[in-house]
Amino acid sequence: MGTLLAIAVPRGKPRAHKADTSFVPWRILTVVMLGAALWSRPVYGQTCPAPPPTGGPRSPGLAAAQVRGSCLSRPIRPCLRKKAALCDRDLEIARIAWKYFENNYQPTTGFVNAVNKYESTTLWDLASTLAATIAANQLGIIDDRIFDQRVMKLLTTLGAMPLYRDEVPNKVYHSKDLSMVDYGNKPTKFGIGYSALDLARMGTWLDNLSCLYPRHATAAQRTMHRWNYCRMINDGQMFGAGFNATTSEESLNQEGRLGYEQYGARNWEAMGFDMAVSRSYRNMFASSVDIEGVRIPIDVRDPRKLGAFNYVVTESFALEAMEYGTTAESAPLLAAIFEVQKRRWKRTGIVTAVSEDNVDRQPYFVYNTIYAAGSPWNAITDTGKDMEHLKSTSVKAAMSLAVLFPNDPYSQVLFDKIATAYDPDKGWYSGVYEGTQGYNTAVTANTNGIILEAMMYKVYGPLNSVCRKCGHSWELRRLEGESSDTERKQCFPQSRTCFRCGETRKLTALPEKPKAPAPAPPASKPAAAPAPASKPAAAATPASKPAAAPAPASKPAAPASKPAPASKPAAAPAPASKPASAPASKPAAKPISAVAPAPRQLAPPAGVAPCAPCAPTLRPKVPPAPSSMVRSRATTRMVASAGSSSRGRVRSRKSVS
Repeated sequence: MGTLLAIAVPRGKPRAHKADTSFVPWRILTVVMLGAALWSRPVYGQTCPAPPPTGGPRSPGLAAAQVRGSCLSRPIRPCLRKKAALCDRDLEIARIAWKYFENNYQPTTGFVNAVNKYESTTLWDLASTLAATIAANQLGIIDDRIFDQRVMKLLTTLGAMPLYRDEVPNKVYHSKDLSMVDYGNKPTKFGIGYSALDLARMGTWLDNLSCLYPRHATAAQRTMHRWNYCRMINDGQMFGAGFNATTSEESLNQEGRLGYEQYGARNWEAMGFDMAVSRSYRNMFASSVDIEGVRIPIDVRDPRKLGAFNYVVTESFALEAMEYGTTAESAPLLAAIFEVQKRRWKRTGIVTAVSEDNVDRQPYFVYNTIYAAGSPWNAITDTGKDMEHLKSTSVKAAMSLAVLFPNDPYSQVLFDKIATAYDPDKGWYSGVYEGTQGYNTAVTANTNGIILEAMMYKVYGPLNSVCRKCGHSWELRRLEGESSDTERKQCFPQSRTCFRCGETRKLTALPEKPKAPAPAPPASKPAAAPAPASKPAAAATPASKPAAAPAPASKPAAPASKPAPASKPAAAPAPASKPASAPASKPAAKPISAVAPAPRQLAPPAGVAPCAPCAPTLRPKVPPAPSSMVRSRATTRMVASAGSSSRGRVRSRKSVS
């Protein structure tokens, strides 16, 4: 380059410039040579040069050029198209949120504490952790190396951790030693049950992970292939389980209320399951109520009968919109959720964005609602205790609404209210109290995960919807190397054509007669023992209702140590106690929800045989309960409220600092 300049610039003392064109050729030559020199420089993103012939010498310089180029590092993310760029303030919001996950990461398991410095977590909070990790990588907060380290450790743990009854993940785990625990973080040998809603959120983010990072797709899918779906999804609805270690009894409960039910159903529907009841916002349990002049969707299932309140909060509607996008059904409801909170602010001057949240004082968890227990703007605990003094503006709700409605002036009001509700060394707080208490300084994985998710939504839009449009999502189907027997035993979607059995079987063609149990005593007929089949202790089908038959459930665990749980010597006639006839005593039970009316039953198609007899379901080896112990609704209130009305969450913490 120096030579070119020397040639291009004439030496000697300057002379008067005339209309002399003798230097024009030199100038043209200089420009051409400079252009050639610049053209030969390597440029990032340029096509890599072809490799030398096989067997020939490989230049170190050429190898270095190939590594520096884009050929080996081009990401496989054709689905993602940025719809907006984050400003510096948005990136700062995301970095503050990520601070929580740095502080609470458990390197031995890859889990993150659900609450700051409290070594316990749920599948819902782990899903928020996975969402936060993906967002942090997409937004440039962590590089691919750190991302892969965290994700691979998390997937390895999810693929090896103990499962409730060897079926699905327990509701709560110790985040450091991976033991199954209760809500007080105390170890429990058999677990406390599972939440279909928690697992749905985890499934959503495993699906998103598979879409955005194909290198992790197989491990993500195999995580869900560990789970057994036979009792979790039936007759178009979700069912969770609660296990009471004191009475050694298990209850199956229909999970989800309007809002969370539809959000969870989006995942299971995407995986291939029939969610005809739970997916619709216009199902038989839906209604509406007028609040602030806005029609707000509510669930009419009676909490007095079910022991579980129906909370209308922001979170479920916002999550569905940010992850899956809105539909013709959900868009007006989301708009109503936003509008009613804006109208309360206009009427009272109180900035309103409500959701369920951890709080930094007793009772440590409060449902701050638009509507609950028959009243608008109700703040209560899961047992219905009034918490009016702990009403707050939820940070995750305010941030989500501000992102979903960026052009509405109220969104700026929401953000201004919570803009300083954070600790730069810990993360975002859960909220700002409406009274004079100041910040709600509880710091959680869910709040900070949703904030990171909201920032990623600003950039890309609803990830799951984007991935499905370009064919990068997957359904729950048998993987290569898996047997069809595994598919049937775990009730993958294509096996789920019969909804009346605890373990669903494929329907067989009529020429192939269903196999009957070996000895066929009279009690083996499906209609012979309908009453015992509806007991909660059977736990092989969501039809079992804990409150429907409390008296016969006095000895649910008697046959627990044997693979035929349906045999109940103390509750059924003598012939029905034979193990051989037990499987046939259940098909008469209907997988109805916990309240009437029962969802529609799916009839077999024409020319197809009815359900085969249900196979026995393995139960944990628990000590039999004394005959005087009867499971009451009062003893299941926490299980019901954690599973049916909302989600399984870490509760009853002594400290949330």
